[in-house]
Amino acid sequence: MNLSTELLIPLIKRPVYLRTLRLLSKREMYARELKSLLPNWGRISRRLAELEEMGFIARERRDRRIYSKLTDKGREFVKLLDSMDPKVAESLGIKIKAPENLKESVLDVALGRLEEL
Repeated sequence: MNLSTELLIPLIKRPVYLRTLRLLSKREMYARELKSLLPNWGRISRRLAELEEMGFIARERRDRRIYSKLTDKGREFVKLLDSMDPKVAESLGIKIKAPENLKESVLDVALGRLEEL
């Protein structure tokens, strides 16, 4: 599967999507759990529905909770960002100043930069 630039731009422009995908890359979570880790994120259900519409997450009801987890497309996206060259990232709108011996992934650098703002 090849992720197009048109698909990446909306996600890159919305840091909350990147953070959510990063959290879900570690394990599946339910909405309240995600909200506790993303305290300034309102309308969590709407954002999760948008990510599901884009095909990056799947949601499943278990008892009273709805769990979200990455789809194959979501895992591929996180993997792509983790392995992306910083110059390519900048061409997509992620403005980072990467040292030559960059050890962190582009996604981690971008999120670190976004959290500073």
